[in-house]
Amino acid sequence: MESQAHSDHSGYVFLSQDSSRQIQIKQDGLTFNILKPYIKWEEHFAAFMQFWKEYDRLLRRTR
Repeated sequence: MESQAHSDHSGYVFLSQDSSRQIQIKQDGLTFNILKPYIKWEEHFAAFMQFWKEYDRLLRRTR
């Protein structure tokens, strides 16, 4: 995944190499977007849970 940061935004956007998945990370939230081609919902959910666990782990350090 690569990242893009903008000084006028309060978060980060990460794209998969094929741009089929996008994760937006902010201090107050996590958004996971999936673009075509779609695969099984369970596979998307498994990927989301990996990101959520890491987001939660990192955010707990700042609380």
